[in-house]
Amino acid sequence: MKKVILIMALAGAMLTGTAQETTNTGFTKGKFVLATLGQLSYATVNDNPRDNLNNTDRSIGGSFMFQPGLCFGKGFVVGPLIRYSHLQTRSEDEFNFGPSGVRKSESVQKTSIFGVGFFAQYYFRAQKKLNPFLKISYERAEVKLKRESGSSRDELRSGEVDTWTYTLHPGISWFLTPKVALQLQTNVLQYSANVIEEFDSDTRQFNLEFLSSVQVGVALVL
Repeated sequence: MKKVILIMALAGAMLTGTAQETTNTGFTKGKFVLATLGQLSYATVNDNPRDNLNNTDRSIGGSFMFQPGLCFGKGFVVGPLIRYSHLQTRSEDEFNFGPSGVRKSESVQKTSIFGVGFFAQYYFRAQKKLNPFLKISYERAEVKLKRESGSSRDELRSGEVDTWTYTLHPGISWFLTPKVALQLQTNVLQYSANVIEEFDSDTRQFNLEFLSSVQVGVALVL
């Protein structure tokens, strides 16, 4: 969360210095916008749920989003979005049985997410070289999980996990050329609902997150 705040603060400082610079293109009515956004993540978590158990989780993942849009008015862009994400988490458990010694176990969980939806995005300074924007998006995604433990491979038997996500993304766009802009955005507020179908029953989960991630990408204005 501190990294997200720092990145947005630096971007705000850049905006103050170049807010008056203009571009010949900009996000104006009738323009077609092709945008891509991506992120990489890595995390290590150590936990001791019991005195004789030490757990370490290491996660690495990435996400890619493609969103073509059309400018319906000065600074107002609407369009569909497609996202693919992959996350791999390796868990290592170490059990200490005292005189009996230490026993270790390892498992890997792979999570793949494919989602489609739509977005609406407003640029506050549509023809400035550097300008802030606000985006809202809706996405429905299918999540597939696969677990591997030791030499055995056990694919999750729950069928599928459906996720509905609503997100508020503030960000900043910076034109490198009249038609190419670098974009940075953060998920400042995100609400999601999950339905896990397992055998004859459904499990429903609801989540609310603040400042959950930062994405960087490029927009091409045609």
